[in-house]
Amino acid sequence: TEFKYLTGQEHQKTSIVYEYPQAEGDPYYPVPRPENAEIYKKYKALADATPGVSFVGRLATYKYYNMDQVVAQALTTYTQITTKPVIELVENVNGSASNLSSSNGVIETPATPSLEVAAVNGNGNGGKSATK
Repeated sequence: TEFKYLTGQEHQKTSIVYEYPQAEGDPYYPVPRPENAEIYKKYKALADATPGVSFVGRLATYKYYNMDQVVAQALTTYTQITTKPVIELVENVNGSASNLSSSNGVIETPATPSLEVAAVNGNGNGGKSATK
């Protein structure tokens, strides 16, 4: 994962993370087994009963997602719980969103045209969201 492309940062250097699956240790991906599904149901019930906390990503849904899908899921969840538009969130994280373009609610980073994260209509009232 090259994180600056997820956030739209422009920098001459970069940080890249590689993952190497291993047989031992904690699993980093959901393992689809009946006993794991039962454990997930218990965690899901606890999560649903916790007000003011939103869980997203692989462990929140116990499904495998690529990073672009997780980012889209996080942005979609953000739009459902706030009235601030996503472009404002990106500006707060990056200090500037000048390298992003937004049309029809789709935020695109020019450096990674294959990573498009559809997010908001800007009003935070549960606008339609999708990923490409």
